Amino acid sequence: MSIIERHVAYLCPLCINNAIMIMSPTSQKASSLFTDDHYPPESVGGRKTILVCEKCNKEAGHKYDVALKQHLMSLSFSKRIPGSIIPIQSIIPGVGKFNCAMVVDEKGTTLIKMQKNEKDKIPPLEKRNEDSKKIQIGLSK
Repeated sequence: MSIIERHVAYLCPLCINNAIMIMSPTSQKASSLFTDDHYPPESVGGRKTILVCEKCNKEAGHKYDVALKQHLMSLSFSKRIPGSIIPIQSIIPGVGKFNCAMVVDEKGTTLIKMQKNEKDKIPPLEKRNEDSKKIQIGLSK
């Protein structure tokens, strides 16, 4: 009968593929380098850390942090928190595609913002707005 030595194993909680095995106080093996990762992400105020493999730590920003940021943006927008922004792409026939945003203003009103800055000019859009004003003036007569 063989005796199995007492040991401690720690698996990366994100991928469950990489591990650290501690066989004795002087003997350990690791399938990967492990590093501390903040949760929630440091960018949203996370202060706690957890030990994860280096691969997962590098990928976490892309996979998890982006998803969390999108969820928080969506949540704040749905609650009409002033300053909340949802990026969108608008297609205006005859003008083209525009990266713009739906924004909640200080009164809680939802606006579609076509320019990043008020000073930005989008020539085809400016022309369409001017043409639209002419049509409205013509209709009111």
